[in-house]
Amino acid sequence: MRGIVPMVQRLLQTEFVKFCCVGVVNTAIHASIVIGLVELIGAGSTLANTAAFFVANLFSYVCNAHLTFRSNISIGQYLRFLSSSLAVLVSTVTIAALGEVTGVHYLWTTAFLIVASPLFAFLMVKRFAFGSRA
Repeated sequence: MRGIVPMVQRLLQTEFVKFCCVGVVNTAIHASIVIGLVELIGAGSTLANTAAFFVANLFSYVCNAHLTFRSNISIGQYLRFLSSSLAVLVSTVTIAALGEVTGVHYLWTTAFLIVASPLFAFLMVKRFAFGSRA
């Protein structure tokens, strides 16, 4: 049991795990904003999700810069982070569309994306936004 605690502590200190933890909080923020905008002020889903994306993306950038990659924040770096996020979005939509067109059951595509998207996002952000090789 003694060996497990240090192993878990080391795992939690890895960049990828920190990135995923920020992602979980980020997802909760996104969902809260969408629900709040739709339920409290009657915003449409598209507007609510768009606003939530940008707020959550900025939160994700600041947290990942400080907690995950130990980097100072800057406008240029945020724009690279945003570009990386949009590239992941495009790839996710493309893979989902390819799955749909080729007749792959949507749950298989979704399961693949749940596993692959965080890894792809991490690699994109680490290399492109924060300028280090994975």
